[in-house]
Amino acid sequence: MKNIILPCGRPFVSFSTNDGHLFCLAANNKLQENMFCLNSLDMGYSITRTKYGDVYDTYLKVKQDNVINHNEIEKEILGNTKKFGEFIFNKLSEQQYLILDLDVSKIINYNTDKQVTLHSPIVTGINLENQTILLGDFFDFKHYDVQWVSLNEAYEAYEIIENYLKVFPREGDDEWIRTTSLIQYNELKLQIRLDGVISDIQTYLSSEKISFHTEQISAFHLVSSRIKGENDIHEVTELLEVGSGVSYYNFLKTYTRKEFKKRDYKTVQSASLLVTHFKILKKSVNFMIKEFFLENSEEEPIDEMIKYAKQLEAYFLKNYIHGSDNDKIEKCLLLIDVIQKLELDFLSKLITKIELVEGGTNS
Repeated sequence: MKNIILPCGRPFVSFSTNDGHLFCLAANNKLQENMFCLNSLDMGYSITRTKYGDVYDTYLKVKQDNVINHNEIEKEILGNTKKFGEFIFNKLSEQQYLILDLDVSKIINYNTDKQVTLHSPIVTGINLENQTILLGDFFDFKHYDVQWVSLNEAYEAYEIIENYLKVFPREGDDEWIRTTSLIQYNELKLQIRLDGVISDIQTYLSSEKISFHTEQISAFHLVSSRIKGENDIHEVTELLEVGSGVSYYNFLKTYTRKEFKKRDYKTVQSASLLVTHFKILKKSVNFMIKEFFLENSEEEPIDEMIKYAKQLEAYFLKNYIHGSDNDKIEKCLLLIDVIQKLELDFLSKLITKIELVEGGTNS
């Protein structure tokens, strides 16, 4: 056999590379997809001070240890395309997906004109006869897709990392580039516990922000700068704040007040995260309705949340493209308050319903 393809497909959600990869693996298995949703009900954010100004990042908080077995192995210096292909073939034969760190500027499928672009696609298949491998990633850096790429180009992209390992001695800040991530397909975890769902929602509802004044070195910038041959390899940043759950709403209001006039695209992403979050919530609730016979009346309030979140996203996008009047800031803040109230009311009622079902199953 000269080709292997492990289950994969276009993901249900793909807000970032990490959750895109996970949902890519579950695209053709509804039970896996539902389990991933149940373990992706949280949102997170961080505020980091850099020499260019404050950076606001938002992301899905995925409890991946609940759904996958994830392993890190030492990166190998393989030396040529043939050994690279054999390495990938062997891992896929063991039912293991690989997440490879690559300079994707070497791969024609990627829409980039930069000389060095570090990215970490997931490998889901290989065809040694055609000398291609199947990758899942943001090839245009906007939309997640699964595409066949040249094995030779992929090795050229991997060889950049091999050269890094040969030249630079090991140090703590570049440890991430020295390992390869493996996900064991046949050990995906598919058990649901209602008490765990209740606990996750309660944690979400009680989450608060945590403030810091911690200096840190950007590990990604260190490796990227070395590969590019730049002199400024140590970018020192200061972590100011992180948060999750309902604290995301206060972050979003503060962020809107500070950054709306600057027309930062990340404001659009912060609203897009809300849309993604509610899509996941809707799918999770529908799954619980079918599995545990919850009342089938839960979709309407979630659909309303999605509608308002999309409206917020549209305001931010219009502001990013064209600019907006100050009165739009107040409309956005009002929308955020409406969405927050809807979700808090909904989740409180949902906990009560799940507790009633759990009490019945345990009696």
